Amino acid sequence: THGVTQYESNLFYYYQSGAINESLSDIWGELYDQSNGLGNDTAGVKWLMGEDVSGLGAIRSMSNPPAYGDPDSLSSPNYYVGEEDNGGVHYNSGVNNKAAYLMVQGGSFGGKTVTALGVNKTLAIYYEAQTNLLVSGSDYADLYNLLYQACLNQVGNDGILMADCQEVRDATDAVKMDQQPANDPGYNPDTPLCSTYSPNMVFSDDLEAGSTNWIFDWRWSYDSPYDPLAHSGEHYLYADDYFASVSDTSATLKELSVPYNAYLHFSHTYNFESFYYNSKMYYFDGGVLEYSTNAGLTWNDAGWMMDSNGYKGVIYKDWVNPLKNRPAFVGNTKGYVSTRLNLAPLAGSNVKFRWRMGLDDTGAAWGWWLDDVKMYTCGPDTSFADVPNTHWAWQYIETLYSARITGGCRTSPLSYCPNNTVTRGQMAVFLLKGIHGSSYAPPLVGDSTGFNDVPVTHWAAAWVKQLAAEG
Repeated sequence: THGVTQYESNLFYYYQSGAINESLSDIWGELYDQSNGLGNDTAGVKWLMGEDVSGLGAIRSMSNPPAYGDPDSLSSPNYYVGEEDNGGVHYNSGVNNKAAYLMVQGGSFGGKTVTALGVNKTLAIYYEAQTNLLVSGSDYADLYNLLYQACLNQVGNDGILMADCQEVRDATDAVKMDQQPANDPGYNPDTPLCSTYSPNMVFSDDLEAGSTNWIFDWRWSYDSPYDPLAHSGEHYLYADDYFASVSDTSATLKELSVPYNAYLHFSHTYNFESFYYNSKMYYFDGGVLEYSTNAGLTWNDAGWMMDSNGYKGVIYKDWVNPLKNRPAFVGNTKGYVSTRLNLAPLAGSNVKFRWRMGLDDTGAAWGWWLDDVKMYTCGPDTSFADVPNTHWAWQYIETLYSARITGGCRTSPLSYCPNNTVTRGQMAVFLLKGIHGSSYAPPLVGDSTGFNDVPVTHWAAAWVKQLAAEG
């Protein structure tokens, strides 16, 4: 059953992706065991793993994982947060094992009541997820969404109905599969592209088409010599922190033109050398993100623009790391996280970004994986066809338009003509409405405007006279 997992989803055997790997293999093995008519499948042993192994006996329970010290949900105190067992792959498999049990058998758990789907439907849903949806770096939050999608994909097959997909959702809700572990609340935090509105993509690289957008040196590579660990698809960049030697190594993205209202977002996971000693954590290796606005002649640290999942600590100051004493990505993320930068300070510039890893001359760890790099804008649909939300004046024009202080220059499509000349008469209207509100109207002009070139018959006569009167 591990062979099926390896050659289908190829889940990396590490933390949550490894726990899902272990659980899927448990599911195939146990449900085959229940269906082959061999051995003892009475109620007392039906959901045990290894119960028939001579001299060993059961090691896990899918129906009741806590009976063997394993978690049955992400809110369980049994959830393992350490680094042993590749991050607890044999322990934390209990979360998905319990969800699969609920789908097959039904029952009430975690505030949810699940109607049994039976073996065939459950297997069809999990197999769809494993063969077509999961990737090597998927975690429990991904599995939560992908099991539901797998059910939708299978509606009409194997007797699966739309109503069955609600049972899948209830089972995964029961085990809190979309939540952070209660005893490790900082685990794998993901950041949305936009807090509100939908993203408008300017640049996106999921690395599935190769590494042509990148220049990198010797410790960085396209994919890795180890088992794959991708956030999406199959490919990624990887920087190896394996053998000890002083290193300063970078992966540099091609130059991008940064629009107004732009963000940079990337998914990455890292495990850098660190050491806990005398009640303090020491970080010896780590990575930083830097940017250049002069084609790479000089570089600046980008940490100050990170508004979510930024640097986690400071690289030890008394060692030989080229990045020593700098805030950096350090320690262990335990799986993919996403980091976002607000690029407002760089708007209008051509910018290069580089992911830079610094290592010392002793110790080693896994290193740094990078995937799904995006630059985009966040904003609502624009009112004017010729003022996209990447325009430098977009937010000001939208504010004035929504306040009914200014309108468009033409319709079909509605346009603003942001580069057109503004007359002094138009400016008088604009300023007075800006001062007094969009419904303001000036007093009647009377016998004179006070200006030789503005007769009382001019369309803006009253506006010009009133603006002059107000100084």
